Amino acid sequence: MKKVLALMLASVFVSPLAGAAEAVPVAEVVVDRDGAELRERLAQPDVDAFDTAFVFSNRSAVRAAVVCHGFDHAGTPVGRVRVVVPANGLRFALASDLGDGADFLGRVDCATGNLGVIGSAFLLGAPGIENLPVASSVTRRVQTMTIPVTLTR
Repeated sequence: MKKVLALMLASVFVSPLAGAAEAVPVAEVVVDRDGAELRERLAQPDVDAFDTAFVFSNRSAVRAAVVCHGFDHAGTPVGRVRVVVPANGLRFALASDLGDGADFLGRVDCATGNLGVIGSAFLLGAPGIENLPVASSVTRRVQTMTIPVTLTR
């Protein structure tokens, strides 16, 4: 019984998007940044740093939880964030949330059970703001979004 409980607890801290060989425990950070904070960051970017913003717009009438897992250039998990997007609202997380502020270059995979969520990504910093590609797919009522290149420095 103790072994089953330990396995259940461990599964809470292991990325469901990672393969069995990549299953490494990572801490989860809960992020709640709204459109007003995004507007501030877009208006006054930090010219001495880079960060990637993952923006989630919810066009459904119910709130949506989005969980994102970051992987560095070698495929090693660097962190996990959870964002709760209100009905018809917008929330965002940053790549720096994933690595506890550490620099990294890699990809981010996000998932939600709410098919009304649209994901976007932006590179913030000098010389300005760049729109980044986001690949999205739906499998068994789970929407996954991948930001293939993310950066924080």
